[in-house]
Amino acid sequence: MLFRALLMLAAATTTVTAQSPPPTAEPKVLLLDLGDEERALPAVHSLCDLGEGAVPLLLAHVRERLPFGNDDRACLMAIFALARLGDQASAAARPLLEHAATASGMVERQLLWALGELGPQAAVADAELSADLQKLHPPPGWSHQEWMITRFRIELGVSPAREELTWYLRQDCIGYLVAAADVLARETRPLEREMQAALLDAFSRTAANLTEGRAPGMERAVHELARAVVLRVRDAPERLAALGAVVGHFDPDLRAKAVLALGDANSRDAVVPLMIALGDASVPVRRDAILALGMLGPLAVDAIPALETLTEGADQQIAARAAASLRNICGRR
Repeated sequence: MLFRALLMLAAATTTVTAQSPPPTAEPKVLLLDLGDEERALPAVHSLCDLGEGAVPLLLAHVRERLPFGNDDRACLMAIFALARLGDQASAAARPLLEHAATASGMVERQLLWALGELGPQAAVADAELSADLQKLHPPPGWSHQEWMITRFRIELGVSPAREELTWYLRQDCIGYLVAAADVLARETRPLEREMQAALLDAFSRTAANLTEGRAPGMERAVHELARAVVLRVRDAPERLAALGAVVGHFDPDLRAKAVLALGDANSRDAVVPLMIALGDASVPVRRDAILALGMLGPLAVDAIPALETLTEGADQQIAARAAASLRNICGRR
């Protein structure tokens, strides 16, 4: 849950479609929107549509704001956009590493997370990237955890051997587990039966250890393993539990997709994570959670009190959706 604070600003910026910037918005306007609470995340989406062309713009935006604080939304969202570009922004890894050397707090963690997203491809051309990253060595804490995850992700590389991935998944170290999950979530190679089994076992084991108090601080590992399960294993019994876990992921786009998939699950087990999503920091995720509960119909009877409360709220769109979902749940027209 604490890692989710890295991108809480991103979650809080999701707004109704009418407030999103048009696809033709000028890059300079989009960069300004990164600092706006209501328009930041749509601006990230539009910038990512520019592909590699957005990288120098985003890097310049970060440099111009140095030194920046943990509450600098524009800078945090620019880093987020670079990370979301993935391999297309690998050239940004070295500048981000240099910024991480002087950063602290949320900004440091955000930079390290972004390095984990860009680093594997960047290290192909920058042989010193991994060694220079190791020199940072933050003190124990959340930044240290993110630094360790990033190290292992870069060490795994772009296309690691199946034996190495399997070994990573068998460990109970957050760095190994998140690194392996990230590879499996992003790659396009077919997922063999043995690898599916290793992934499902890692997810179930880590989630159980966290629930039973044997693995404090492993929420990030559970969320990333769940993301990989949802993306790569379509017909396993563990998929429903994985969708529920993704509802706690730090990425609001992933949460929204998980919420809608839960609405399609036709299972009472989907109700609890959807009720959690009713309190999400992202308005669209909350609205989708209301819709998803209605999709479940009578199976979502336990959500009736929460939905009734929402029908009385000030947000008319949420109130209308809650009323519609209540009709579906209660069988009324």
